[in-house]
Amino acid sequence: MSKTLFVGIDISLKEATCCFLNQKGNLVRKIFKVDNNISGFEKLKEEIESAIPTNNFSLPLYWFGSNQYVWISPFPGYPVSQAV
Repeated sequence: MSKTLFVGIDISLKEATCCFLNQKGNLVRKIFKVDNNISGFEKLKEEIESAIPTNNFSLPLYWFGSNQYVWISPFPGYPVSQAV
């Protein structure tokens, strides 16, 4: 049976809060934050790559959360529902 690393990422404008859980819902490592930029993404990638062999995980599964204010609309002043 494969062991799954659950990676939760709550994204905000300047940073992302990251949580690693095992299949039982237990923390694999302490919750941490990374900057919401390429260097933060690289740090998160390194943490995931480190957690997989350390804990004998064979598969990472990701889930993301964000609020509506994280992204900037390409249509300023225009409701998103009308822009799509």
